[in-house]
Amino acid sequence: MSQATLDQRSGFDTARTVGREIVGVLAGGFLAAATWMIVANEGFSRGWSEQNFPEALGEIRGAELTDIPRLGLWTGLVAGTALCAVVLPLAFRVVPGPWYARGLPLAVVAFLLWGLWFSPAIDAESSFPGGVFGSEAGRGTLITFGLAALAYAAIGARVYSVATSLDFWNPKHNDLREQGAQMIEGLGLDDELPLDQGGEASLELPEERGSEGGKAAKP
Repeated sequence: MSQATLDQRSGFDTARTVGREIVGVLAGGFLAAATWMIVANEGFSRGWSEQNFPEALGEIRGAELTDIPRLGLWTGLVAGTALCAVVLPLAFRVVPGPWYARGLPLAVVAFLLWGLWFSPAIDAESSFPGGVFGSEAGRGTLITFGLAALAYAAIGARVYSVATSLDFWNPKHNDLREQGAQMIEGLGLDDELPLDQGGEASLELPEERGSEGGKAAKP
């Protein structure tokens, strides 16, 4: 194989690796951020917390009236995706173990950013209570956002690990006949089915099996 061919293949492999990384951080980050917003909003709507995360975020951004929740939602999705793009590639290269162990640093970083920066900041710029780690927003606030951070990291890490896996993108070989044979064997029906000339299970009825010409056997 020539050097030019090797360089071409190397460049192609590099492009595929970069492509998987981009898909992983974008898909994982967006879904993870959406999960964070859902859990945080669920905590507020059920009365577990007095802190409305998307609306507080919209107020910090300077939105007014009906633009507040919309701007807060999109800001949260973009920020959550960006945080995954920064933390996940590093965590997956430094932290050993399965995907959920590698996602823990993302949960810790997200929780600390919320508790030490976002929640105290909304006291002065938002109508919703905040305080360090939501200390002024009700007893359930800490638990709500702790669960939000864990769910955020779990979704982000899992999607990233799958999307960056080479096996996920390789074409799969699905042989329906082989799967059917395995299913029959698993049910213990293989001994009850007649075999055809190739040694495989035949699904023909007894009256349908006949001579070599395909005609039904005469009684």
